[in-house]
Amino acid sequence: MKKDVENELAPEILQRKSVSHWNGEKCSEEIWDLLIEAARLAPSSWNHQPARYIIIKDEKNIRALSQCLHRTNQWVSDASGLIVQVAKQEDDDRTDGKDYYLYDCGLAMMSLIYQAQIMGLMCRQMIGWDERQVKQRLDIPEPYRVVVITALGFPSKSGFRSTVQDLKRNLTQQNRRYKVNQVFFREKWNGKTNHESHCEYAPSFLLSPSTRKKVQHVRFYTDIIGLLVIYTLVNSFRYPFNGSYLFIQYSLGLRF
Repeated sequence: MKKDVENELAPEILQRKSVSHWNGEKCSEEIWDLLIEAARLAPSSWNHQPARYIIIKDEKNIRALSQCLHRTNQWVSDASGLIVQVAKQEDDDRTDGKDYYLYDCGLAMMSLIYQAQIMGLMCRQMIGWDERQVKQRLDIPEPYRVVVITALGFPSKSGFRSTVQDLKRNLTQQNRRYKVNQVFFREKWNGKTNHESHCEYAPSFLLSPSTRKKVQHVRFYTDIIGLLVIYTLVNSFRYPFNGSYLFIQYSLGLRF
């Protein structure tokens, strides 16, 4: 009997997660072509197709662009490639004060990400960069804006790196999701407006600005301390005379 898959959640949705540890394997041209088609065929308002893409595969160019990114995103140097998505508001609809070019860009990038997932790749999207520097580096003209930068590659099979990544996700609550009844309502609005006091779990972006800043600081430093402790302990056992040196490197952000 043929297995009924129509009523099952796609495994690509269940297994998708953002990673920053890859095995160094490069993507073939066939893979890049399929990723391009996945983004190109994505829906958009009135088929305006506002998104434009710059694909960066050369290791030297990846390292150069990493200098324009926030220091917490320096792991991109190990990625198989980067995709810089740019767009301008004039290329899409604006209705009731809402710019839909950003929504359409998100549709296209999500289509690309799921195609990548199907082929065994994993992606990580970023919003931390200096836009002026990125535009200068890549010769992006005005009035285009950098919407998102996505790194991708084949995930590392290292158990240690996966454990560290999972710990980071748990410490920063990246693996948490609202319950269905907190975000989906039947027939009419039936939700709470005060997420901070009524929701069982409220992501930082739904907290008040002052509370959000405190939570982000706590999560950031907890994350860093946890990673430093793990790296130092493991490397101290493996390289007894080199543990302190590695601890200093990680503390200064020289290695990640």
